[in-house]
Amino acid sequence: MALRRTRQDRFLGGVLGGIARALRISPWLLRAIFVALLLSRVFTLPALSLYVLAWMFLPEADEGPPALSVAGPLLVRSGPIRRSRRERILAGVCGGVAEYYKLNPLWLRIGVLLFTLLTLGWGSVLYILAAFTLPLESRT
Repeated sequence: MALRRTRQDRFLGGVLGGIARALRISPWLLRAIFVALLLSRVFTLPALSLYVLAWMFLPEADEGPPALSVAGPLLVRSGPIRRSRRERILAGVCGGVAEYYKLNPLWLRIGVLLFTLLTLGWGSVLYILAAFTLPLESRT
């Protein structure tokens, strides 16, 4: 069974539900372990970073329409995330993510800045990683 984010058993992005389905364990057990990792000071940043990366790069399973979730309309999207040519300050990562989720890019940039400051620079590492891995949108 391929590792995919689930659309039916999701709380945020379906990452833990998809991993639990692949491992054939309860998603609530996996969520409890994840929360314990988040509450520990040592594993907070790695756990959160891996979750965000998995949310970005794991494909979503084809299971029919998505179930209602906490995040609501933010999960309804189409196509891959691309770096923006129009909403670009550095590499277009925040602009591309904002266009994809139909958010204000200013608030996303402020969030990335705060995340970078609160994690002692790890936000910039994730931004640079996204800048090198996300494709640039086409010129059309």
